[in-house]
Amino acid sequence: LLSSSSHTSSNWSPSTVASRDTVREPPPPADPPVATPPGGLQDAGPFADWHDFVRRLGLKGMAAQLADNSLFEAWDGGRLSLRVDPACSSLIGSLAERRLQEAVGESLGQPVRLQLTASAVEGETPAQRAVREQRARQAATEADVAADPLVVAVQETFEAEIVADSIRRRE
Repeated sequence: LLSSSSHTSSNWSPSTVASRDTVREPPPPADPPVATPPGGLQDAGPFADWHDFVRRLGLKGMAAQLADNSLFEAWDGGRLSLRVDPACSSLIGSLAERRLQEAVGESLGQPVRLQLTASAVEGETPAQRAVREQRARQAATEADVAADPLVVAVQETFEAEIVADSIRRRE
């Protein structure tokens, strides 16, 4: 977590000392817009909050990956159209798609057809949101550690610096 140029302990190594003029990264960007379906949210029915809907499905494995990397596009009462991040396009037509279709159908209490299109998504998929939120939590944790009075005292006493990428948030 900390390194120091002081040789008061065998655990401190001068080779791991960072410059005291460390540049801080800017805060994470504001929340990106969530994609709005072409017909507006009034046509979205149970999918108005796609992120929450996916979470409630409780999917696992590849089906969860497919859902997490998709965005709601349209719902006509029987067919659900999703836009899939091209990085996950290999999941289209797979067992993951069938499991996602079954889970959506069970959730709605009716058979559902999926129409998946691999293309750049406008908005934030559940997977992208999870990454953004994790980065924000990590940045907050790093800021908390850097502002901790004990850490500051150790830095001042031993001319220590926080080693980059050494802070891990315990969930």
